[in-house]
Amino acid sequence: MTAHNPYPMLFLMDTDRFAVKVAAAIARKMRYATFPWQMRIVGMLLHVLPRWLYNFAFERAPPQARADGQ
Repeated sequence: MTAHNPYPMLFLMDTDRFAVKVAAAIARKMRYATFPWQMRIVGMLLHVLPRWLYNFAFERAPPQARADGQ
């Protein structure tokens, strides 16, 4: 799905490894899981940012072009 993106994709995970982790999370009846672990840290850090700082940081970020031109 991301092979044709014209920008680097951080924290990509091999599909087989991802499938094993998802299956384990389902077996443990986890209601929420984030993979890979680096994205969990990013999400947690973004969650604790004050809303004004989050908005300030991301309203100026240029959109990343998708391979399909959208």
